[in-house]
Amino acid sequence: MPRLGKRPCTDSSRRSRPTAPSCSSASSRAAFSSPRRSRSASAAASSWCKLPGPTIPYTYELEYGSDTIEIQADAIKPGQRVIVLDDLLATGGTLGAAVRLCRMVGGDVLAAACIIELAFLRGRDRIDVPFTSVVSYDS
Repeated sequence: MPRLGKRPCTDSSRRSRPTAPSCSSASSRAAFSSPRRSRSASAAASSWCKLPGPTIPYTYELEYGSDTIEIQADAIKPGQRVIVLDDLLATGGTLGAAVRLCRMVGGDVLAAACIIELAFLRGRDRIDVPFTSVVSYDS
C-alpha cells in the first residue's frame, strides 16, 4: 500500500552527502518539470534519504518487493502543472510511482517522458498520462 507522509530521514549518513543528489542512483530517480513558459521549475524525486531538507516519501510495490521514492516537501505546489521525466522506462514502476506521488501532493501531471524505453517490458502500459521516449528498444 502506498505510504505518504512527511518524515525526516533517520539515516545518519545523509548529513555527509552533498546537497545535490548524485547520479549514483539514477535508476531510482525521476524529475518533475513545470511547463510554464514564464517561470519554469524542476524538482527531483529520488531514492529514500538522498534529498536534502524535509521530504515527502512514497512507498510503492515492484515486481520483486517494494521501494520508496521521495520529493522535497516544497517542490510541487497544489495545482502546479508537471511533466515527469526519467532516464529509463523498463516496467514502469518508478515512473508510475513518481506520477502518483506528484498527484498526491497536488500536482497536475500533464505528461511523462524518458530517454530510453525498453518497450518489450510494456512499462508504458502502467503510465496513465501521455508518454514519449527518445529511443525505444523492442527486444
